[in-house]
Amino acid sequence: MLLPSDLRYQVVVRPRLHLTLIGMNAAGYRRNGGIGFSISEPTATISASPSSTPSIQDIRRWPLQGTEISNLSKALERLGLPPVNLKISGDMPSHCGFGSATAIRLASVEALGLLYSKPLERHELVRVSGRGGTSGIGVSTYFEGGLVFDVGVCSGIDFAPSSLIESIRSAPLVLSRFPMPNWKIGICIPTTLTPQSFDEEAAFFKRVCPLPDAAVNETLYHVIYGLVAGARELQFSTFCKATRAIQKGGTGFVWRGHAENRRNNLRSWSLCRGFV
Repeated sequence: MLLPSDLRYQVVVRPRLHLTLIGMNAAGYRRNGGIGFSISEPTATISASPSSTPSIQDIRRWPLQGTEISNLSKALERLGLPPVNLKISGDMPSHCGFGSATAIRLASVEALGLLYSKPLERHELVRVSGRGGTSGIGVSTYFEGGLVFDVGVCSGIDFAPSSLIESIRSAPLVLSRFPMPNWKIGICIPTTLTPQSFDEEAAFFKRVCPLPDAAVNETLYHVIYGLVAGARELQFSTFCKATRAIQKGGTGFVWRGHAENRRNNLRSWSLCRGFV
């Protein structure tokens, strides 16, 4: 299929903050699950234009790495469409807790389909992208925004980030999704931070999982009674208190990650630290 050389499709993606994973214990009813919400910036722009040979350019300050570029290329190839020149730009960094990998993968697949007049339905976009294997927050917020609370999938998958779970047997079950209140969110990213690599994220999951049942149960309490209820009833102080309890208290997946970050000079795979 020949297309004009100046034809271009652009998709702008917005970040999400994933506050915590939940069901990271060994013998629970379900695995993973979490809560997160969309924010307006920093954004990334994915531009797709026809090309004689496939190419991916990521000109952001913190771009995708080798394995991620390879996985993105494979996702595009699964569409079976002609080659594309893909350019990724904007201020949304990779590996800083913004869900860039999922958003960019979905947007790239969507842009390629649109470029060659083969738009994909939502379920096809997710399937081809291969994302959403650990948490459904990034996938849900990509399409709908807002605040999303899901309870993951039935037990049986490994403890691993989405980057290592590329085939999705079932989508995480979303229990609640509604517009996020128009609250101001502050995010601090140290200028000396070196984002963790693909392999470091996988090693992190291996070190900290599984979590004790008690930690998972306490985290779930803060998520439902604090975060979901607080946002739904516009109780900002409740939302903040629950966020601090998850991030600074003795509970759950995020707390263990932050404790390890402090020991490793703040080398962090997630920097969703606001609400203080």
